[in-house]
Amino acid sequence: MAAAATSVTAVAARQSVTPARQNVIDVALIGEVMFATGAHFAETEVGGLSGLVYDANNEIYYALSDDRSQRNPARFYTLAIDLRDGTLDEGDVTFQKVTTLRDEMGAAYAENVVDPEGLALTREGMLFVASEGNVEAEPMVFPFIRQYSQAGDYIADLPLPTTYLPNADHTGGVRNNLAWESLAVSVDGSALWAAVEGALVQDGPIADLESGSLVRILQIDLGSKQPQHEYVYLTDPIPQAPDPADGAADNGLVDLLPLDASGTLLTLERAYAQGIGNSIRLFQAQTSGALDVLGQESLFNADAETPFEMDPPVAKSLLADLGELGVTLDNFEGMTFGPLLPDGRQSLILVSDNNFNETQQTIFVALALTLEAIPSAYAALETPLTVDEGDVADGVLAGDSDDPAIYVHPDDPSQSMVLATLKDGGLVVFDLAGQVLSSVSPADYGVEFGEIRYNNVDIVYGFALGGAQVDLAVTSDRANDALAIFAIDPASQTLHDVTSPDMPASIFGVDDGEQTAYGLATYTALDTGVTYVFVTQADGNQVAQLQLRDDGAGKVTAEVVRRITVPAVSDDPADAQSEGIVVDRELGFVYVAVEDGVEEGIAIVKYAATPEGGDNPEPLLLLPADALLPDVEGLTIYYGADGSGYLLASSQGDSTYAVYARAGDNAYLGSFAIGGKDGIDPANESDGADIINVALGDAFPSGLLVVQDGANDPQFAAINDEEIENRSTNFKFVPWETVANAFATPLLIDAESYQVRAYLRR
Repeated sequence: MAAAATSVTAVAARQSVTPARQNVIDVALIGEVMFATGAHFAETEVGGLSGLVYDANNEIYYALSDDRSQRNPARFYTLAIDLRDGTLDEGDVTFQKVTTLRDEMGAAYAENVVDPEGLALTREGMLFVASEGNVEAEPMVFPFIRQYSQAGDYIADLPLPTTYLPNADHTGGVRNNLAWESLAVSVDGSALWAAVEGALVQDGPIADLESGSLVRILQIDLGSKQPQHEYVYLTDPIPQAPDPADGAADNGLVDLLPLDASGTLLTLERAYAQGIGNSIRLFQAQTSGALDVLGQESLFNADAETPFEMDPPVAKSLLADLGELGVTLDNFEGMTFGPLLPDGRQSLILVSDNNFNETQQTIFVALALTLEAIPSAYAALETPLTVDEGDVADGVLAGDSDDPAIYVHPDDPSQSMVLATLKDGGLVVFDLAGQVLSSVSPADYGVEFGEIRYNNVDIVYGFALGGAQVDLAVTSDRANDALAIFAIDPASQTLHDVTSPDMPASIFGVDDGEQTAYGLATYTALDTGVTYVFVTQADGNQVAQLQLRDDGAGKVTAEVVRRITVPAVSDDPADAQSEGIVVDRELGFVYVAVEDGVEEGIAIVKYAATPEGGDNPEPLLLLPADALLPDVEGLTIYYGADGSGYLLASSQGDSTYAVYARAGDNAYLGSFAIGGKDGIDPANESDGADIINVALGDAFPSGLLVVQDGANDPQFAAINDEEIENRSTNFKFVPWETVANAFATPLLIDAESYQVRAYLRR
């Protein structure tokens, strides 16, 4: 018989290259095998199987029993699971060996001094075991994560943050029976992932019928054996009420698996309700970009008597409810990837802990996962660390990075610049190496409302001002519901304020710092040469179209010439808030991103860009939302010849960028991510973005994509009212060819057909 295929993740773990980011698009049940409680193997009772791991090199599995040495010594089993025919059937699971775990003295563990729950295997063949301990015992049994040989011999304890250690008065540390449960080695073999089942005592309550629980996921560097990162995963509330109503019920994170080297995990949540039974759900989670809380002693807001909100937490999406797949539900606690199946799908094996209870069973379940690789592009460089604080260190920018605009130099493309808004931090100009050339800060930092707050920026080329052709940077001032306009001096690489005193004092007439100017895009009509600015409304669903004019005194003013009402996604107009907006300058369309409209199928709305369409026109098109997760943010256009090219949209919910055809009905073509490489962290939770197709000297000969990184590393975690947030942001400069060539069928690279200055002169 042919040998079983090796799993994708097992292969990746032995490679030096970083595999592509993976996404699960389908989950199917391919069989289950049950063992009744009381079954024995090698003079031990088979049961309590809480951890499971696949040894791809030897094509065997290890299953950890959570027996506290009460029935037999603490142990793990070696198993064979036969999936060569693509299904799991009776007789396909066979026990081959039992291995006793031994303590520091080389003896089998005494009764009740260990509670094995999590199991992981390194590429070198070392095992790690997580024990929950027993907080309520006298004396207290502390939880641990220990390294063992495959023979079960003790090697070392891993040092763990003190936040997990239970104290005598039970005011901090892990909760009893809700401690270390999940354990897995990263795809590249460099780190160990570990997670507790429920919130630490000091972090807030465990899950109930209304709310989930804040669960810490710890990443430990296997080289130094030191904690490296710590993220917060929010479990779902308990899905079903117990019967009787005051009966026992819980929900927790019971296992996790790294799906790729980009921070994507599979997570397993197990809920139980007395009188009802178990609910088992499989999720896909993304830790990249999540708030790093390593060193945070508590996640509980004592003033508000509730846990802090995490900004952002680990993002997750439901893949499957196992009950709906037809799985026989029980106390599932362990899972591992197995080999590839004959049809190329990835196998996933789950095992249940029977609690040595005669009413339960040990169940092995095999699932088949259909995976797709998300193309990954990489940044060539990034701008300086930007922190949303007034007092920052040298070399750090004060502000909150938001929206970039690429300015093409009129004479030397290699001297082109990137203009970017930093909100309270003003407006900054970068060179193509990402270094600061100049900045505009017309107010003291942190004066949010009543002074300035530059939110978005866009470029106007060749505006007629005072008898000369001037390039402009147009920004939205969210604090004042107004526009701020600057002349760009390409020689000095500086900006000069040319905002007219006649500029409308309030675009939307609600000058409250809330329902004010937000997103922004410029447009110069080809047939008339008239320049317009589209401005979206924060906390509202209005878009204003303003015409720019020379005020006759060397300044620029504007007049509102049209208003558009974005389709409502609920009774609250704020739910249709839009920031991302872009105009197709050649084809004459304006695209508006509806941040929270995905669930209603309204993600991007398309209108004619000319004001002749009148106020509140009907949308020309509602782009499908299938490829996007809220918030939908930055929009930008890559121009090719004869209407070819792409509309790009930032999907903050999964930190990807959706690519749509620029022509016709804007067909969805695929998505990509911007991964981490060569010391530059991935771009996550991207807000604004801009792209240019033309060659910008030797640095970017095939064009440039600039994106905001809304969850930048190194992080700067701080408490802000009722949340803990990462205040670190910046911008990533991505060569367009790395995006185009990441796709199986490469995207267009055309640095010649569209010249951003020349198109206005046609």
